[in-house]
Amino acid sequence: LPDWGLLDGSAVQVPTEFGALPVVVADPALAAGGPAPGDQRSALQVLQRLLAETALISAEAEAAGRRAVSATFVAPTHWDPGADWPAADFFNGLDVGWLDPVGLDELLDEARPYDGRTGMNPSVEPVADELLPDALTSAAARLHRRAELLGQLVDGGTSLADWYDAGVALGVSAAGVRDLTVRQRVTERAAMSLQRTLRGVGLTGPEFVTLSSSRGRFPLTVSNQLDRSVTVSVSVETVPAAAASTRFDTGSRLTIDSGDQDTVTVETRVGDVGVTSAEAYVVTQSGRRVGVPLSFSMRTSVVGTVIWAIMGAASALLVFAVARRLWRRSRG
Repeated sequence: LPDWGLLDGSAVQVPTEFGALPVVVADPALAAGGPAPGDQRSALQVLQRLLAETALISAEAEAAGRRAVSATFVAPTHWDPGADWPAADFFNGLDVGWLDPVGLDELLDEARPYDGRTGMNPSVEPVADELLPDALTSAAARLHRRAELLGQLVDGGTSLADWYDAGVALGVSAAGVRDLTVRQRVTERAAMSLQRTLRGVGLTGPEFVTLSSSRGRFPLTVSNQLDRSVTVSVSVETVPAAAASTRFDTGSRLTIDSGDQDTVTVETRVGDVGVTSAEAYVVTQSGRRVGVPLSFSMRTSVVGTVIWAIMGAASALLVFAVARRLWRRSRG
């Protein structure tokens, strides 16, 4: 954006053939670091340069009669703030009168139209397209799915999702292309760690269920070993799912505190007599399955119905015999 200026703010809407595109302009001067001698890219040097540049922008905006101007800091590629970075107190150092940190969404909501020219910066060497390996993108996708699942389980809100999304973005970022092995290892470990965490919510129950009639019930137990409460429900399906004559009712959702467990009574109605394979799942409020399914077999028979029929016939016969004897006595 060759016609862009500091007073335009870092969030602008660039016209394209598909409509206005909100973009963020990162001023490289904000991350240029401090002067020599010493480590120009130390956390303290970068902080001081950031404060100095934003103070100048604020003064410029005030002189131009502008109430506020946005600026976006993007850390230098492969920036290593060093082992002593906590001493710089980087984020607390941003608590100054001329800075007001905002989120990216809020920044883009206030994007101003950009009417200048667009094009490739001639001073930047074009980078050859490099494809990320499938193993890395698959690991990043697993990390994203599992983080989303954990957020639904514990109602983690946006903060939990944002934290893991940052890890996903780091794994597939352009900066990561130069160190694919490390990025893939870190992303895979994060995804595996989340998988172990999700195993803290489990489902147990009988391996074999016997129903003496077409209707019956059996218990399933949901346990929560996470450090926060979870809200879940249980879903039961036949295998294969084509057995449409079988119905399961598992009741309403459960909220289970950390370290606790709760029991679900599954009300069952079966249309066909015989052995049916089924699977039970723990599901989130949005219906996503959690963990490994619980597989079990269910046997139904007409024994119960036959017994009730025999008992009914015997009772009717007994009533008839008693009535007949009473009738004979009354006649005698």
